[in-house]
Amino acid sequence: ILDLAKMQAGTFALNEADFAVRTLVEELEYMFGFQCAKKGLVFRVAASEADLAATFHSDVGRVRQVLMNLISNALKFTQRGSVIVGVAVRRKFEPESFSFGRALEFSVRDTGVGISAEDAKDLFKLFGTVKKHRDGLNQRGTGLGLSISKMLTQSMGGEITVQSQEGFGTTFMFYIKEKNRYLDKDEENKEQSRINRDFEFSC
Repeated sequence: ILDLAKMQAGTFALNEADFAVRTLVEELEYMFGFQCAKKGLVFRVAASEADLAATFHSDVGRVRQVLMNLISNALKFTQRGSVIVGVAVRRKFEPESFSFGRALEFSVRDTGVGISAEDAKDLFKLFGTVKKHRDGLNQRGTGLGLSISKMLTQSMGGEITVQSQEGFGTTFMFYIKEKNRYLDKDEENKEQSRINRDFEFSC
């Protein structure tokens, strides 16, 4: 709630620094691996070795906060199956600076109760909840977690989305951008060549 008040007042600030992606992932495995095992669920992180070995520049505390909210929700509403966290470092073209930067992408996929298309529309609104699912599983919440996660994600230059089918699980996806850091010249040239090839093919 304090975060929300700061965001609405325009006084919210990020604490950005380099952090190791692997360390963040290991923290998540430590925090949620046992909880999932206790419920009989599989908890797994899907990421390449190269992505795990990466260093990224952002507010790792806020990234962790978003991930913890999404994984906690997945754990609440999943009674059997799995919770899988995907992690990837991607290249992104920045039109404003006409250069290439990096983005850190995450997904949290569960095999839980799912969300209807109607409910999903209001999911990121303040105090938005999925009443039927919460009542059915005896789970209660303030309805602030996802709206705050959206605001945090946007403050880090990214966005958060959801894909779900009622009865078949849910996948939340979000990314954040890395500020003030760009690809080296060789990587930039390779990426520009790829974009040029794609453009020529589309024409």
